[in-house]
Amino acid sequence: TCTDCPSQIARRTKQIAQSIVYKPDGSVWDERSEPILDSENNIVGFLEITQNISSKVQRDNALRQVEHKLSTVVKLLDVGISITDQVGNIIDCNNASEAILGITKEEHLARNYAGKQWDIIRPDYSPMPPEEFASVRALTDKCTVRDVVMGVRKPSGLCWISVNASPLDIPGYGVVITYIDITASVTARAALQESEMKFRSVFEHSIDSIVVLHAGRCLFVNPAFYSLFNYDENDTIIGQAILSFIARPERIKFVALSRKIENKEIAESRMYCLGIKKDGSEFHISLSISSYDLNGKNYILAILRDVSESKRAEIALRESREQFASAFEYAAIGKALVSTQGQFMKVNKALCAFLGYTADELMALTFQEITHPDDLNLDLRYLGEMLDGTRDCYQMEKRYFAKNGKLVWVLLSVSLVKTDTEEPLHFISQIQDITHRKRAEQSLLESEANFKDLAETVRRQNLELQKLNSDKDLFISIIAHDLKSPFSSILGFTKLLLKNFVNYSPEKIVKQLQLIESSAKNTYNLLEEILHWARAQSGKLPFEPIFFNLHQNIQENIENLSLFARGKQITISNTVPQAYIVCADANMINTVLRNLLSNAIKFTNPKGQIQISAQRTEGNTRVSITDNGIGIDPLKLAQLFVVSHKTSTQGTAQESGTGLGLPICKELIEIHGGEIWAKSKPNEGSKFTFTLPKTLKFTPQKLD
Repeated sequence: TCTDCPSQIARRTKQIAQSIVYKPDGSVWDERSEPILDSENNIVGFLEITQNISSKVQRDNALRQVEHKLSTVVKLLDVGISITDQVGNIIDCNNASEAILGITKEEHLARNYAGKQWDIIRPDYSPMPPEEFASVRALTDKCTVRDVVMGVRKPSGLCWISVNASPLDIPGYGVVITYIDITASVTARAALQESEMKFRSVFEHSIDSIVVLHAGRCLFVNPAFYSLFNYDENDTIIGQAILSFIARPERIKFVALSRKIENKEIAESRMYCLGIKKDGSEFHISLSISSYDLNGKNYILAILRDVSESKRAEIALRESREQFASAFEYAAIGKALVSTQGQFMKVNKALCAFLGYTADELMALTFQEITHPDDLNLDLRYLGEMLDGTRDCYQMEKRYFAKNGKLVWVLLSVSLVKTDTEEPLHFISQIQDITHRKRAEQSLLESEANFKDLAETVRRQNLELQKLNSDKDLFISIIAHDLKSPFSSILGFTKLLLKNFVNYSPEKIVKQLQLIESSAKNTYNLLEEILHWARAQSGKLPFEPIFFNLHQNIQENIENLSLFARGKQITISNTVPQAYIVCADANMINTVLRNLLSNAIKFTNPKGQIQISAQRTEGNTRVSITDNGIGIDPLKLAQLFVVSHKTSTQGTAQESGTGLGLPICKELIEIHGGEIWAKSKPNEGSKFTFTLPKTLKFTPQKLD
């Protein structure tokens, strides 16, 4: 017995039991057992129903397979598909709909086909109301709606779709909506329309005349074409042969060029010819010709431009060049075109005549080869200034060597010709023979020489007298100004001390006396330097050069100032070789070194460094004193050695000075025929350098 057969189940449960039975022969049966109950709910029998349902099962299986295949196909399609119910709610959609609409399936199924969540626009970018949606129209009108273009705004941007919608005659269903992404084609079509609009705008508004030809006749022309040939807008030009606008002698050339372009022998070409206006008058035009293919046909694009003005300018330029060539060749003075490297490019008859060369001989030379060496550097400097733009032209007197070797004096005037881009092209030289004038001037100079010598002597004597008077005034001014202040200080301290001598303590008296002593020393040093400077100015300072050891002289000055330097912990290095012999006035050089070294210590910060060095150059000995102190203000640097601008600046330890030391150094070095100068930057230190010539006109006195 079968415990799971319908009759057994019905017996146990007293309810209807049913099962599907698959027989070994492949048939399928539907077996059903219904218990029959008496009034006391006891089973008195069974109603057994058995039915062969093999055909129905086969049909159901086949239908399920078809539905599965259709579902798979729908999911794989790149066409978006959405299905709504009878009130427009989305009840199903495929995978493609997510990619096209930019929303997930869950978001899609939560929407209504006319809901506010959709941001839809028309092709003209205006908002599209729901009643224009293809789905709404299909469901409302119960008809298929095709090819509705809609713009859908999604997070990634605007997407254009083409939508079809059809109503479904299935209970519970509304419409099926299919849509494809046409963004690329819409964008391309918009770009094409924009390109066409731009081309039409260029075509219509171009100042150049444009004509499109097919089979030699005008197919399209722009307004500028009408204007170029003086036609009215009402005149018929379309369909006319282009040759009717070209003068007869030029037509053959135009036809030949057009054929070459049509046959792809050349891509484009340009020709100049005479055009014919409406009134029959002729004028110069340029014709640029090219071709293009469209729908299997070949078209010629021609651009025409009125070049009458440029032609007239060309003729005028040609005439001007001819006039220039004539004026150049037959000018009464020498003329030449010279390359930027100095090569004669073109010369006229006058230049050849007074230099004795033929034109070919001269053009084989450079101006450098025939210029006197003493005049060449100035000439080349002026040319360089013209080439770098700092000079427009120049004029100078110079000498050329003629072919026979004689010197020819000339007055040279030079200007530079440039290209349109301001690049140097060549020089234009005008050369006037002034040999006779220079000889006359030389004679005049020789006759005036004695008078000039006398005048020069008088001038020098006047200058010396003026300098002596100036030095006298300056000397008096210095004494009056610079000695008054320290003497006033001494007198003041002395008066104060005398008045309060009884009341002052010994310590205060000593302090007052120290101040008086310091002021007296400064006054003495100032007076000594003033007298030293005055003797140098008056020429009464004896100049006695000897051979002496510069290293030793420097070392003595370092030792004399060592107490001053140690007080500020300053290191002084003497790098001059020990056996370094120089020729100079030892006392004067000692004064210079003492002043420069004292200043270096004065203006160097504590724990600073000073270095003294010397080197021999070709013509002199150069001595330098370098420090890493506070440096010098640039405004004061230029006036350091000028006595009329003397200034005294306090040192890094509030040291004072007279302000005359550096002018005295300058006077002493110049007596030797040397120079002195300074280089300095604020907060970076200073370097004072002076030179001593190797050769002095003196008789050596001793070798120290």
